[in-house]
Amino acid sequence: GILTVTSCFVSDNEHIGIVNKETGVANLVGSTIANNYDRGEGAAGNITNSNSADLRIENSTILTGQGTGLSVEDGTVEVVNTTFNGMSKETNGQGGHPGIGVNEGIVRVTNSTISNHGEASSGAGIGLDGGGTVTLQNTIVSGNTACCGEADIEGPVTDLGNNEGV
Repeated sequence: GILTVTSCFVSDNEHIGIVNKETGVANLVGSTIANNYDRGEGAAGNITNSNSADLRIENSTILTGQGTGLSVEDGTVEVVNTTFNGMSKETNGQGGHPGIGVNEGIVRVTNSTISNHGEASSGAGIGLDGGGTVTLQNTIVSGNTACCGEADIEGPVTDLGNNEGV
């Protein structure tokens, strides 16, 4: 099915704010997703996309949380005019996660900002761990901090131009 979330505020959930999976199609438009966390492993926080699902995030804000802002396990994700800001360290002390974490799947980010993520082992802004691909255009990835490795981007990305921090 197709889910469209428009002008909503999703926050303070104890197990991920939004999950899109099983070949679903989801559109998140003009919304704020904030302070969601996974009490289990803590890897996912605000949004998870998996199992060949398609997700589009547009004109939205992804804030704070305990874990990854957007976790892409599989599928296709398009992010447009969106801000990812300030994912924090997990409460279990294992360190933070990136603003966007990609295991598998395809991610395209356009006209967006990914900043102020910290305490990840590396790739605090964007972290690639597996066979996924990330394409950036007109996007800022900066101001992220990591205890070791690359702070802003860990792993290869395709730069289509006019990016900062790539």
